[in-house]
Amino acid sequence: IKTKLNIYNMQLLLFVFLVWDPARLVLANIQEDEAKNNITIFTRILDRLLDGYDNRLRPGLRGKDSFPFLKLS
Repeated sequence: IKTKLNIYNMQLLLFVFLVWDPARLVLANIQEDEAKNNITIFTRILDRLLDGYDNRLRPGLRGKDSFPFLKLS
């Protein structure tokens, strides 16, 4: 009986390892696809928000920061 139990445990362990690896790969692929979809969605949202934006409204947007000073006398 003890030998049968050990063989059964070994078979069960082998089965778990054989099933676990492909299942893990499938889950990893699903998560990667979801991440790619999220990035695509965010990119589209930002593109639509900035669609029609006129860069002349803030010409120095990417330039050097300027700090206006006001002298009070």
